[in-house]
Amino acid sequence: MARETISLTILFADIAGSTRFYEMLGDRSAQRLVSESLSRLSDVAYRHRGTVVKTIGDELMCTFQDADHAVKAAKAMHQALENMPGAENSDVGRPNIYVGIHTGPVIKGGNDIFGDAVNLAARVVALAKPRQILITRQTVKALTPPHQAAVNYVDEKTVKGKSGQHKLYEYVWELEDVTLVLDCSSVPVILPFCM
Repeated sequence: MARETISLTILFADIAGSTRFYEMLGDRSAQRLVSESLSRLSDVAYRHRGTVVKTIGDELMCTFQDADHAVKAAKAMHQALENMPGAENSDVGRPNIYVGIHTGPVIKGGNDIFGDAVNLAARVVALAKPRQILITRQTVKALTPPHQAAVNYVDEKTVKGKSGQHKLYEYVWELEDVTLVLDCSSVPVILPFCM
């Protein structure tokens, strides 16, 4: 099998609290909810020029040729679950996801990818909170300026299995979390920041 090294943006999306779904809804209903959620996430990845590499339990791994498409897909993934008909359950609520994104070189072999960049992306999603898009410094650098404007520095963290500290950032996708103050004719006006 021929293997090539290429640079990609890797996105992991992990369904938050899926263990609780099984406990509260039972195996069949929970599996249906997780499967439908993963199907919607996959559709979003394809619509944003992504490639779904694989699903692992309640997690999706996909790749993008550029970072802009990855963050747009991540935002759309959150929105797709918000708009999923019939997903609201009084016991568990709607499904949410953690998203981790990293950009770097990977080894492509067949339909799978391997390498340090994949491992780092997997570690980043493990640090994300529900409804959060957590990205690395390499991904921030790969974004175009309009998308960089939606990024906030979070912290410098030690990542399991990696040496040194890694700077982590949040791609802010929910409008109510961000406000811009504009000075219009010496009268400050506060407007929501649109991405």
